[in-house]
Amino acid sequence: MAVQLEQLLACSLFETDANGQPSRIELQLVNDLCGSAEQMRRKLADFLTAQGMPGVRIAITAAEGGCRQKTLGESATQARQERQTRLTEALRTHPVVEKMITRFQAELLRVELIADRHGLTLRE
Repeated sequence: MAVQLEQLLACSLFETDANGQPSRIELQLVNDLCGSAEQMRRKLADFLTAQGMPGVRIAITAAEGGCRQKTLGESATQARQERQTRLTEALRTHPVVEKMITRFQAELLRVELIADRHGLTLRE
């Protein structure tokens, strides 16, 4: 279920009540590989009920070719790519690295975070 939520659904609205419990969720299917919008709504409602959160209002719209929110997986990938770009640019413009590139006629080919290589989470 978590994989489906991360990769197949885009969240456009998530409201909580005064206790911090979900009260209303609006989602959009990215594609219909795992069933219809109604099937996914029922799966999510059953899951939330099993987790002790009955009565959450859930609306899921079908996959469309138009505009949609990013899925959690897409957002994480974009954030990782943006972090990588910022790091590469910071290294490329660092005075010591610039001197090494000039002196050895080198080229900075790739920068990779060790945390990404090992599947760890890194806080900035």
